[in-house]
Amino acid sequence: MPKISRHMAELDWKLEIGNWKFYLLIGHERIWNFLTQSVANERLAHAYLFVGSSGLGKKKAAVEFAKLLQCDNPKDSPKNTAPCQECRNCILIERNQHPDVLLIESLSGQDHVNENDKPIKAQEIKIEQIRFLQHQVSLSPYSGRRKIVIIDSAEQMTQEAANCLLKTLEEPPQKSVLVLISSAWQRLLATIISRCQLIKFLPVKSELIIKGLEDLGGKNKAKILQAARFACGRPGVAVRILNEPQFLTKNIQMTEELESLLKKNLAEKLKYAKDLAQNSAEAEEVLDQWIVWFRDQLLSAMGRGELAVLDEGIFKNIFSPRKISEAIKNISLTQNLIGDGSFNARLILENLMIKL
Repeated sequence: MPKISRHMAELDWKLEIGNWKFYLLIGHERIWNFLTQSVANERLAHAYLFVGSSGLGKKKAAVEFAKLLQCDNPKDSPKNTAPCQECRNCILIERNQHPDVLLIESLSGQDHVNENDKPIKAQEIKIEQIRFLQHQVSLSPYSGRRKIVIIDSAEQMTQEAANCLLKTLEEPPQKSVLVLISSAWQRLLATIISRCQLIKFLPVKSELIIKGLEDLGGKNKAKILQAARFACGRPGVAVRILNEPQFLTKNIQMTEELESLLKKNLAEKLKYAKDLAQNSAEAEEVLDQWIVWFRDQLLSAMGRGELAVLDEGIFKNIFSPRKISEAIKNISLTQNLIGDGSFNARLILENLMIKL
């Protein structure tokens, strides 16, 4: 049976029943309105593709959409419709225990390795998971109105898994809805993309994140402002910062490590690359934070340090704007390659170290 895990962490301050401003849907009212209208007009697509950078709320939107499709008592407001959060279907989906709603996530695999190297972890969605999906959607709904499958990080499907899923998309079973989620959707097969309703999640304005966090019960104004600034338009990251103080500390440590790394010789940089390559998922997080640091460097070099995510005044303008732009481009490319399990993560990171 494929790995199916909880989709969200517990919040320190809970949503009140009846509060329709779902915490990770902050700033995505247009998308939610489109989905609710599709339900109301009975114009559902058989498959959706939610795309956008990590932390924007794609998975939470998919889960709330699944609730709406199965909800026994959806709530109407002047602007939209929302799941009641109280019925049996909503509660089971929230607990990830609904028999007709499946969450498929990637499993740890192995990257290409040399004889003297340790196995490098990669994340993959394997063909066995897609076959399990196919079997489940072929069955009649057990207690809900339809079968719903959410595939998180769909770009991590192996080639065999992607081809297997394509067969389901070409001949979708009745009473089934598939939601694919991807932060690197360009890596998906073009034939898969073409058979899905594409929905793009964009970064959210800081003022909307701040208001959303306040509406949800946030009291510490300073922490809310810090979370909104550090989130870079990602409501999910802002919520995580408020609920997991160690998350912010960890990300700040990543930037400190980068500053130290840039001063080291090539041999030390290559050793760092080797260690970082042991966990591809963690490597992507580190590189994401590196982009934030270089972005702040670029803003400082252009005289706009007040827009920086990190604390203003720490920048020394040690790189030219052109060098900074090249670094951001190289880091982004490395992120994309690491996410593809067919590449050797260590070699990719070593190549980045040489360019930095």
